[in-house]
Amino acid sequence: MKEFTIKIIGDVNDADYVTKVTDVTSEQLDLIKDILALTGKEYDASSLYSSMDTIITEGEQEFMSEFLPTGDYANIHRIESVEVAPIVTWKKIL
Repeated sequence: MKEFTIKIIGDVNDADYVTKVTDVTSEQLDLIKDILALTGKEYDASSLYSSMDTIITEGEQEFMSEFLPTGDYANIHRIESVEVAPIVTWKKIL
């Protein structure tokens, strides 16, 4: 069950920012946190042959691609910010 909403803002081209908001499970969130602990803000998804190949595995890069924003013509070359919030479920009581 999806428990959190994650918002990632990335830089596509020197202050051209794009945003992606995705609902995630707690397990997905934990893995995202682990990957970001290794890469920091310098996560580079702009090339198939990026410097990320030496930091995280191809599987981790593929996993992250599900959550990273993309521009019209390019992928991000830097993560500007990551925010997370619990999903709120409203229950009608009256």
